[in-house]
Amino acid sequence: MKSMKVIKTVIFRCVIILIFNSLFCGVLFSSEQKIKLFYEIKSGALTQDFKMLIDDKGLVHILKKDYFTNLSKTKKSIKSYLLSKEDFEQLKGLILEADIFNLKDYYIGSQHQLNYVSESLIITINGRTKEIIIGASNLPIQLSRILLKIKEIKNKIYPQP
Repeated sequence: MKSMKVIKTVIFRCVIILIFNSLFCGVLFSSEQKIKLFYEIKSGALTQDFKMLIDDKGLVHILKKDYFTNLSKTKKSIKSYLLSKEDFEQLKGLILEADIFNLKDYYIGSQHQLNYVSESLIITINGRTKEIIIGASNLPIQLSRILLKIKEIKNKIYPQP
């Protein structure tokens, strides 16, 4: 009798664990996650500065101001682009795998370096937002992968000269 009760308890716990894992993992890795991203890079070279917004549907908006638009006093150039489902899912996967909310808020080598190059990354997942400020510093590999993907997307829309 006692062994039957132990077996039932073990089975019940296993079922609960399976249900929890399937629900949690389903939410964590679901393509239905509402993810928005804002990225900005400021550097000493105006040709590298840009702002990027990616909404939860994969629509990308890039605002870029370069040396020539500064001289002619024209507005920033703005381009919009709909990411392929593959690119958007890959970016979302990188963000979810990075466990973004457990990363530090700042990755800065020194305050002096922020005068030359700084990056800002704001990610919102299902209404919860995380901002990360980046200056020349060693980054976690997960964060580096996200930044590389963002720059890859930017170069598809605005190829480097």
